Amino acid sequence: MSMSGMPKLATADGVSSGISGRRRLSAHEQSAAKGTALMYLEALRAGYGLCQALKPNFIAAKILRHRLDGRATIFVRFLGGRHLLQAAIIFLAPRSPWLHRTGAVVDLIHASTMLILALTDARRRKAALADAAAAVLFATAELLASTSQRHIPLQGKNNETV
Repeated sequence: MSMSGMPKLATADGVSSGISGRRRLSAHEQSAAKGTALMYLEALRAGYGLCQALKPNFIAAKILRHRLDGRATIFVRFLGGRHLLQAAIIFLAPRSPWLHRTGAVVDLIHASTMLILALTDARRRKAALADAAAAVLFATAELLASTSQRHIPLQGKNNETV
């Protein structure tokens, strides 16, 4: 108890707080929360890939109000398979910053090819720009995941790895 009669709470950095109610998460709890977020990222990618592979016209028809032609449908199915494969590989080793960075590079290459398609093919411009935007979002999320505190080992009092 503090002099004011309010209970003191210990925070993750060892400093006591007189504010009742909330407490800061420990490093372990923060790491677990970030790990859960990383799993959701790959689950979202897998769901997106599954949608592209099984119902390639769903996103185009519902969001873009556009129908894919036969050739575009084949490519969207292929890209859905790529998303599923990428999600499966990263899901097997979610703590690997290298895999997240590699996934981000793959997504950025995909986004750049979609931008080239949008510039060269007016019929496919709308779908290509939407797919490029999705690829940039996935790349950004993968880069954020690669720099997550989840990948940095915890340090003890004498700077030894915990």
